[in-house]
Amino acid sequence: MSYDQEDALATLKMRALEESDLGEYRCDVDYKGTVYSSELIALDLRTKPEVVPVESTVTAILGADTSLSVVVKAEPSASPEQITWSTLKITWDDARYSVSEERRSLTINNVTRSDGEGYFSCEVRTDYA
Repeated sequence: MSYDQEDALATLKMRALEESDLGEYRCDVDYKGTVYSSELIALDLRTKPEVVPVESTVTAILGADTSLSVVVKAEPSASPEQITWSTLKITWDDARYSVSEERRSLTINNVTRSDGEGYFSCEVRTDYA
């Protein structure tokens, strides 16, 4: 903790936070026997989103439908608007590719050989990480 006498500002710096550090904090100052307390300050958890495939490899049958699914780990939870699917090497085909409402699953209808040449990616963007 540091105190800047010029600005009368007390600062508590916390490094390498752990989940057990979460909660409410208050600054108490004892000045000549009288204790002054700040308002409670809540420390919330924000984590960098992590996208984990449900399966690392998906085997599809030509002409059939298949799905790619992910689990999104983020605190607070990522909203569907923050999740984007994309592909490299092949053109996105809106007629055959659809994303679930919660955006955690991509379905490819009528799988073709060119789908196997693509690289499908799921990305999560948040304001804090």
